[in-house]
Amino acid sequence: MVGEVDATDYVRDIIAKIPTQLSGITLDGVQFDTCDTLYATVNKLVSDSLGNDYEITDFLQNQWVKVKPLNGAPPFADTVLNLSPITYLHGTPSSVNNEYLLIQSRQKKKTPFIWLLESYEDELPGGDSAIELIFSLRLFFMEGSIDDKSNDDQHTLYIKPMRRLAQLFIDVVENDFAYKRPTNTRIKPRARFGVEVSNKGNTKHILDDALSGVEMSITLELLDAGLCNKYC
Repeated sequence: MVGEVDATDYVRDIIAKIPTQLSGITLDGVQFDTCDTLYATVNKLVSDSLGNDYEITDFLQNQWVKVKPLNGAPPFADTVLNLSPITYLHGTPSSVNNEYLLIQSRQKKKTPFIWLLESYEDELPGGDSAIELIFSLRLFFMEGSIDDKSNDDQHTLYIKPMRRLAQLFIDVVENDFAYKRPTNTRIKPRARFGVEVSNKGNTKHILDDALSGVEMSITLELLDAGLCNKYC
């Protein structure tokens, strides 16, 4: 069984459990007050519970989101707001770039995305260990951005929502009894996502698009009973 599943399966399962729906109160058909904006940011496509389409025009993290109707939708008047789905990618930079470009042409419909960088390391402790599998992973949580935005805007509009998305990923792991609670998880901002050169910032895009977000290094430790519970 161990050889039949790998980190890509576990990450996919975790992402599927990340919440994508905001709960709150609508004010004047424009502002949606909510205590948790999750990974919402500007220019993203969202919908109400009836499937009407809207676009986020502004937000204040964990306080409110403002939307405008699209495609003849009425003014927003719901108590829930559905965010754009999360795209999952895994592979090397070149293979992921190819897949990302093929998903579809409109950036706002394929972001945010979570990218599991390959290759990654896995370990089988064996013996009497309560841990069945250990994965050392490097993940990127990315949103479409605009390169000429100020540093403050990069953080407000893209990095903070993606940091929240990374935390939502961690929350799923911490609430799943199949995993040991993760420790020493590291997160760092990746504004204007590109190749880092010491003292020079990013010199070129890693993927063929303007993106910003965060990079996370995390170790997933699957408990012995967890493997069978998930895949037997």
